[in-house]
Amino acid sequence: MAPDQIFLRKRDSSWICPKGYCFVAPLKATDKFNTESEKPLQGIIKYSDGTVEVNDLVGFRPSSEYEFIVDGERLYRVKSNFITIKYEHQGNEEKYNPSWAQSS
Repeated sequence: MAPDQIFLRKRDSSWICPKGYCFVAPLKATDKFNTESEKPLQGIIKYSDGTVEVNDLVGFRPSSEYEFIVDGERLYRVKSNFITIKYEHQGNEEKYNPSWAQSS
């Protein structure tokens, strides 16, 4: 299999990202006036290739994310160089994982 066809691999019990990519957990929208369920273009790093830290709150470029379900959690695969900003955690961030993404 070609390296560019590997999106994420599991060794023992840990998920490993290929170089140049990370997986981001979307955030639940908190704005009362927003009709969407999640905050656009923001999330928390779940798995990283090491260029960004796990649990960092980040923003990323539009149309740079690809949706995956990993262990029953909806995540976005984003190129690490498309991470545009690192935010400070406010303490009220909540990951958004719709019920359809969770395995039964």
